[in-house]
Order: sequence, then structure tokens, then C-alpha cells
Amino acid sequence: MSQKIRLAVALASIGIGASASASSYGALVQFEVVSSRYSQSIPSFSHRGQSYVAGTQNQEFRVRLRNLSGERVLAVLSIDGVNAVSGQTAGFAQPGYVLAPYQTLDVDGWRKSNQRAAAFYFTHIADSYAARTGRDENVGVIGVAVFREQRYYGYGYQDEAPIAGEPWGYRGKSDESAAPEASERGEAKRAPAPSTAPLGTGHGREQYSYARRVEFEREHSPSEVLTIRYDSFRNLMAMGVVPRNRHGYDPAPEAFPRDNEYGYVPDPPRHGYPHRRWK
Repeated sequence: MSQKIRLAVALASIGIGASASASSYGALVQFEVVSSRYSQSIPSFSHRGQSYVAGTQNQEFRVRLRNLSGERVLAVLSIDGVNAVSGQTAGFAQPGYVLAPYQTLDVDGWRKSNQRAAAFYFTHIADSYAARTGRDENVGVIGVAVFREQRYYGYGYQDEAPIAGEPWGYRGKSDESAAPEASERGEAKRAPAPSTAPLGTGHGREQYSYARRVEFEREHSPSEVLTIRYDSFRNLMAMGVVPRNRHGYDPAPEAFPRDNEYGYVPDPPRHGYPHRRWK
């Protein structure tokens, strides 16, 4: 039985001449990790069929989604095993972003409301949103589960495409203001992480990011699931991604470890959450 729920859709402006990083191609959607400062590129690598991004401490980034098809699709976005819209441990039956045919969308943060998002940025694992909410076991992977829309023929609901050239909803204007100092994010209150600590994704500054809710009845299961993994350049070298000889590493993190109900992404605990100690 298909599930019909109201889902958030955001339309973010795309900068001209943006620098793309690692990308993952599917039949329906391509997704990339790009720097929020468009003049900077993020080093990326391919290893054994998997794309990797070499992140830098405190670097803000966006997830760019491109609908390669002529139909609406739903992209459920997972950051470190956490749903980027609801903040729940990621699962397939959760909210995501509805993309119009051939639409490109930048997702620049954890969704806080229909008007605001908290910026994604690379940080040491103890400061990541997942670790601060007690879920650091899947840090280091960004995933997108792509769903086609249910179709009904004859009487009742039928699939309709938007008028050619008409944006699917309001095109929001992203906030390009400078990133805050470390103390504004609370990083100055924590001891510096060892240089070998894995990178995670932090819950950064809030910025304007318009979204609205639309109806989308998804198919029973995703048509494709795409992933990009990330860590520091030094750790990727130690893993064998750069250069090739790979050494031992923790089990690969999962993008969608569990299904859950959803609302929006809650703030992380003020005083953090007990987490692993990285030596």
C-alpha cells in the first residue's frame, strides 16, 4: 500500500559558474557536494566505484540535486544517517524534496521550518549533529533515496507536469552572508579534536531557505539510492582512497539506518551528548 503524505519542497537559487565536487549519477537524479562559496571547489576522488569528498574543517557545503527525468521525483536526503528535513534517524518512508522535471536544487542546510535552514558544514565528529544527538555510528556518508510518483489512469488522480518554463513553486533566495566565527558555533568551547578524528556534518548558522509543502504519493520503494562518502584528506589517504592502497577502516556507514516519523530538524542538545572518544 502506497503512502500519501505532505512533503517539504524547497527551491534554492543556483549561482552561475559554481564549482562542482564529487557526484553520484543515477537514472533519475544526479547529486553533488559543492562548496557554499562558489569560487572554491571541494577535492573529490573515486575509489572502487564509490565517490568521496575531502572536506575541510568549518567548510560550509551544499548538496546539489539534479532531476534528470521528465517527471516529478522525490529525493529523501540523509546526512550522516539523519534525515535532513525531519532530523530523525533516516529511513525511506520520510519527507524529502520534490523536484520538478529537469529541476536543479541546492539544499544548503538542516531544515528548521518553511523559511529557515541551519547550514551544513564539515566539522570534527564530536561536533557533528549526528554525534551531538547520540547517533555517530553513520557519520561520513551523504545519501539520496529517489522515488517516482504513483500514477493512476482513468478516473481520479492523474500525473500532471508544470507549464514549460514555469518554476515549480517559489524560487527562494539563499543567504550568501559570511560564515560565523568558530565561537558562534560553540566550537571554541570544545577541546580541539585530534587531526585523525573523522569529519562529520555540523548544525551551523541559520539562514533564509524557503520551502512549502506539496502532495506527492511515492511508489512503494525507491527507484535508486545514491551515496557520497566524505572525510578529511589525511584520513582518505589513510583509508587508501588517496593513494590506492587501502588500510583498515570502520564498517561503511549506512545512509538510511532506520524508518521514523518526522517533523523538522530539532536543535542539538545544549551541552552535547556522550560520544566516542577519538584518539
